[in-house]
Amino acid sequence: MGIYATKRVWLLASFVYLFSRGMYAHLLPDAIYVINYTDSFIYQVDPISGGHTQITPISAGNPPGSAGINGIAIGKNRTSGYTVGFNDGFVYSFNLSTGTFSQVSNTSLAGLSNIALTDDNLTAYATNQNDSNLYKFDVASGVISSIATIPGTALNSIALQGNIAYMCAYNNSNIQTVDLSTQVASVINTGISATYELTGIAVEGNTAFVTAENKNNGEENRVYAVNLANGNTTLLAQLLPTTTVAELFDFAIFDGVGYTAGGNDAEVYAVDLQTGVITTLTSSPVGAVVTNGSLFGVGLLRPLPPPPPPVPSLILTSGLTGNILSFANYLNANASLSTLRLFDSLSGTELTRALESAMPARNGFQTFAAQNGYLASAQLVTEHLSRKRFVRKQTTASPRTTQAPCW
Repeated sequence: MGIYATKRVWLLASFVYLFSRGMYAHLLPDAIYVINYTDSFIYQVDPISGGHTQITPISAGNPPGSAGINGIAIGKNRTSGYTVGFNDGFVYSFNLSTGTFSQVSNTSLAGLSNIALTDDNLTAYATNQNDSNLYKFDVASGVISSIATIPGTALNSIALQGNIAYMCAYNNSNIQTVDLSTQVASVINTGISATYELTGIAVEGNTAFVTAENKNNGEENRVYAVNLANGNTTLLAQLLPTTTVAELFDFAIFDGVGYTAGGNDAEVYAVDLQTGVITTLTSSPVGAVVTNGSLFGVGLLRPLPPPPPPVPSLILTSGLTGNILSFANYLNANASLSTLRLFDSLSGTELTRALESAMPARNGFQTFAAQNGYLASAQLVTEHLSRKRFVRKQTTASPRTTQAPCW
């Protein structure tokens, strides 16, 4: 495919990608995944319709359903995800297509409450509600080990950014952090009333977005933005209880929208981080993800970005040698795109022949030969005419008369 055809395809794909989600609206994740503590199944939720499907054929744990899974992390490889068993203390991986669970950690640590995965899918970090430890999990070996303890906290949700782990804790309205390089723990004081406990966190840039639950006022739920540099806090959204209490748990963000799940009502919610509007994605007629469920984790399958625009067309120089290679490099460095387009679809012998035909030396050879022939002929003609004139002059000149001397 030529460079301009490729560019047209890319532009069309980008247009369709944006138009399908609203040119000026938020982009959407490809899918939302939630875990249900009650039955240890994982469900996939459509971000547009709110429709949901159970993707795991057999629930986690031994026996099945006993794990009590909490938290979820979706790998950037788009093929696998991870969750943790609160009851049995193991880390589980699951296939995004088949939903098949695999126990991947080799040590039981009851009380595991959430998990976050590094971008390279090689390491995960898990919080523990019972012992207030942050654990490091090596995906390849299955080894899990504590790297920090934060006494007096019941750690739950976790988010990673750079070398820092940001965590929430029950009965606490501040953000707990651990430097993953030095394993040093610290606290970001948010100023959020101690009446609230933080139940979910996501980090983007210099801002943490947290869900908070009111422990004393009908389980009112809020969403705050926290400046990580100074702890300044802004209330973004508020969800008051209606017929049921949501008890929002966990938080994930994509393109200006936060996604969270109801630990009590098993609904999935979207929060516009600019306007503060909260939308129940799984509301009627779709309904809650599961009856009498407890959704204690939400993860996003993020869409692949549109492919980058094609680079300016260049002649492929692999396999070229000598003057042809020099000529191709000259064209790549100096020729216009319209010229390079002429070679765009060529390779191998076809490219070599085309370059040979276009080379100035090749095109100038016939002219050079013709000019040399003309000059040689002109020289011959000139010499012939010169000799002819000389002979004619000699033959037409008067003969010399010799007279005898007079004595």
